[in-house]
Amino acid sequence: MTATPISGATPADTLLAVITLFQYFFQAFGAGCVLWAIIRWRGISLGQLQGSPLSCGIQLLFGAMLINILTVASGVVALFS
Repeated sequence: MTATPISGATPADTLLAVITLFQYFFQAFGAGCVLWAIIRWRGISLGQLQGSPLSCGIQLLFGAMLINILTVASGVVALFS
């Protein structure tokens, strides 16, 4: 079994290789962010916590972006290429 190098031909290739390597960590962290946003939103709507539902929406969006990190990263790299 041979190991493939993580460094790519360009910095964009290297960034995508690192994101691909840690993709499952990003997905798990994103799922945790989504779950925490839903739990916090429920607490705010029941009056048990203080805060804004907008902040829960932003956290939910961030978590969804982390779940789809490879698609988001590819789009950002294409934007700068």
